[in-house]
Amino acid sequence: MEAKNLAPLRILEILRNYSSEEHKLTQAVILDYLWKNYGIALERKSIGRHINNLVEAGFNIQSTSKGVYLVEEKPFKVAEIYYLINMVLYSKDICATDADKIIKKLVSLNNDAKIILDTLKKPFRIERTSTDKLFENLEFLAKAILRKKTISFSITYYDEFKSKRKSQKYLVVPKMIEVISNIQYLFASDGSKYEIVKMVDLAYEDDEIINNQINEERTNVRLKLKDKDLNAFINEFGLAYKLVEKSDYYYIVEIYTNVDKAIKFAKIHNAIILMPMDLALKMKSEYNEMNFLYNNLLFNNLNNVALQMKY
Repeated sequence: MEAKNLAPLRILEILRNYSSEEHKLTQAVILDYLWKNYGIALERKSIGRHINNLVEAGFNIQSTSKGVYLVEEKPFKVAEIYYLINMVLYSKDICATDADKIIKKLVSLNNDAKIILDTLKKPFRIERTSTDKLFENLEFLAKAILRKKTISFSITYYDEFKSKRKSQKYLVVPKMIEVISNIQYLFASDGSKYEIVKMVDLAYEDDEIINNQINEERTNVRLKLKDKDLNAFINEFGLAYKLVEKSDYYYIVEIYTNVDKAIKFAKIHNAIILMPMDLALKMKSEYNEMNFLYNNLLFNNLNNVALQMKY
């Protein structure tokens, strides 16, 4: 049981939770809610006095012959809440338990929306991932975007057979969060994007690390690589790339990355750098020099073999 001096506050809560223009409450009904919900017993005449005091305090309580109701500006209309609830229900990122909690919070924003709970058709066997990790990451990223902080995180990638995996660390300045095909992505200031639920080890970076990253020579690099080398490319650079062209034998991809890292990958996997032009010409010059040295070495070896056969 609660003290009677809490009655005005509880009456306001009752009006907020149960009354509307279509559903007015009589003094008898308010008395019943006070007793059932809070264990407060009052005389009927005291209800009118408390309501008058609430009106004097500035609350818009309308009285009619059929009862009273509280007029408040609803943060969401019923249709808007219904739309948001369906978004929650069919989201693959929110588990069933948390979906129910969020729906109850949404319904509490507008008393008229409570009827929605009786008409909801829940999806059948919607695949859902861990909600805690997603919400934790979203909160961290929202603060990082607001504070314009550079962050680091890791994402684990698997090969096509799901057998080998590689953890890739990233250092980015987060710009915005966007939903694409029901998947939450972080877009960084360099245009790269990352699936938020897959991020681990999120952290703010100090000024020294940020300055080191800024001082690295980074640019948009376009590469032409063999189809069999795409997994190696993803393992090295992650999924934050743009697919420019695809055929049965090769891929043309574009990635914002460190120049030396791109050159190293191109040399190891015999990929061709197409852009930027100065880097493409540099690589072409190096390839021509290597081919020249190789041909000279091969020519000299053949000459030596010919001379040995002669004698």
